[in-house]
Amino acid sequence: MRQSSRAGKRLSRWTSLERGDIVTLYRRGVRCHTGAIDERTEDGRTIWVIDGIGDRRLFHFEDDYELIDTDDVFA
Repeated sequence: MRQSSRAGKRLSRWTSLERGDIVTLYRRGVRCHTGAIDERTEDGRTIWVIDGIGDRRLFHFEDDYELIDTDDVFA
């Protein structure tokens, strides 16, 4: 049940994202990507992130990415 609660918190973070939010994604503790949210599916399980040089990448919640909303960190 603990893992289920953790997954719920992770998904809540993904579903709260809005276009323009700056995020950093980690996978297995390694920083993978930083950029601005370009788009998000309605269920929040898929996001598109544009980095500083304009590359757009797709990320899926199910691929176990941890997400930090950089706007929250520096607010």
